[in-house]
Amino acid sequence: ENGEADFPITMTYNNEQYGEEHQVFLVGNPFMSHIDIEKFFDKNDHIKSIKVESTDGNYSSVVQNDNTIIAGSGDTKLQYIPPMQSFFVELSSTDEYNDKCSITYTEDMLAQQPGVSGQLRSSSPSDAFYLSASASGQRSSAMLRFSTSASDYYHEGEDADILIDDEVPPAVAVFTVADSHALDIQQRASGGDIPIGFVLPKADEVTLRIDVPEEYAGWVLNDLETGKNYALRSGTNELNLGRMLTNIGRFSLRGSAPTGNEVISASQPRIYCFREEGGNTLVVRSAEGMMARCEIYTLAGQ
Repeated sequence: ENGEADFPITMTYNNEQYGEEHQVFLVGNPFMSHIDIEKFFDKNDHIKSIKVESTDGNYSSVVQNDNTIIAGSGDTKLQYIPPMQSFFVELSSTDEYNDKCSITYTEDMLAQQPGVSGQLRSSSPSDAFYLSASASGQRSSAMLRFSTSASDYYHEGEDADILIDDEVPPAVAVFTVADSHALDIQQRASGGDIPIGFVLPKADEVTLRIDVPEEYAGWVLNDLETGKNYALRSGTNELNLGRMLTNIGRFSLRGSAPTGNEVISASQPRIYCFREEGGNTLVVRSAEGMMARCEIYTLAGQ
């Protein structure tokens, strides 16, 4: 609720069909690190066994509380549960826990599995912009990273599309744009004019914080609607963008990357659009000259 985690963390899982033949609960590793199974069992002695299945169904592994494999086609003993991995737990008692299963997670369970080359260690690249938008007490973040090996265009596996729950929309979401993709992680080789978008289910006051690497001091945040250019210094820049609704392209980051001598040019035609407050009207505007044509497409491409 406050955006912080205090260990130990206890999570409760339900099984509506709980009974003699339904003592198993579907669980998930909620952390961006591995879970040490031996330490998991130490803090959850009511768990009889863990079962992990591969996503393609080619193998499964079952580990008892004494950390021995009792079934499975894996070649090695399962010692770690990968980040975001779903798995099954079987209770050792059917009377005490009824249709609920409580699991305790401790900080010392979180581990770096040997042999994964450190890919899951938390890192903060020094050559990256960090954007954080706040509205109604909620916050959303995005990252723009520069690398000489990256592509300026959208590249699957290099860039990450933003995920928004339509049923429970956030108070605010911020993203950057590449090739019409809304991204919360974008990697580029060069600078330019990089559009920024915001999603807001209702009009709200928005504050944008931008953390800028030292070598990128001198970039600007451009507001096409007001014509303002906000100079960005190295470190943290906090800007009050005022009251607004969902919009895309009105704001953009503009500058050059120190890794190249590219000409600063727009990544796409300098237009922006936004929802009007109090209605369902979408306004599309051009920041450079008169628009000759505007085409509207459905999600099906029609």
